[in-house]
Amino acid sequence: MGPEGADIKGEHPARGEEAAMHAQAGREPAISLHEVTKRFRTPSRTFYTAVRDLSLTVARGEFCAIVGPTGSGK
Repeated sequence: MGPEGADIKGEHPARGEEAAMHAQAGREPAISLHEVTKRFRTPSRTFYTAVRDLSLTVARGEFCAIVGPTGSGK
């Protein structure tokens, strides 16, 4: 990923573009997230942002994995 969440080519998909592509193909997404943020309170009582503004669409039959170090908030 490049700066500001853009991919290497510098392109950034429009909001809902993936969901629209699945709908046009006649498939409802099995999972659809839009601008999701997940924060955790640490033992020192501060907050840790594990995920910020995540948008993701997964169609039925597609495989998706969230990868990261142990304890990172997956």
